[in-house]
Amino acid sequence: MAEVVLLPFPDYLIGALGTEIQYGVTGKAVEHYQLVLSRACFTQGEPLWDRARIVILLDQLGLTAHPPEFQTPFKVSYDLPDPTLLTQIFDNLAATGLEVKVIYSGSKNLDIIPHVSGKGSAIEYLRRRWVFGQTGSWWLAILAMTWKCLLRPTKE
Repeated sequence: MAEVVLLPFPDYLIGALGTEIQYGVTGKAVEHYQLVLSRACFTQGEPLWDRARIVILLDQLGLTAHPPEFQTPFKVSYDLPDPTLLTQIFDNLAATGLEVKVIYSGSKNLDIIPHVSGKGSAIEYLRRRWVFGQTGSWWLAILAMTWKCLLRPTKE
């Protein structure tokens, strides 16, 4: 028998591999975070993130994009049935001069995000923007493709 542990709803939700932050209760995007990412994706006027170029590059390899609901301005998601293509993908991305993180998961999912983004970057943004711990409990939830329940075994 397992007891379901109920957690308070988080103040913020981090999703899309750390490329999005939403207010927990309303689900509304934290627009300032998107602005911070946009600004960080340029250096001396040169783009370090160009979603359209990345999409063209992956389409040329014959990869299949994930459905639109899994795409964001700062995340490109594709199926990668053949992991041997990773080397070519890394080489092609390096040749663009873009600064990206390549995430290969579940033996089939390929995600590319700006180098300045990620779950850690989102948490750091929240830490800098708001002081944690001074006004009660703050909760962050890192969203994956599915919700997971926290279960604690109990003895009966």
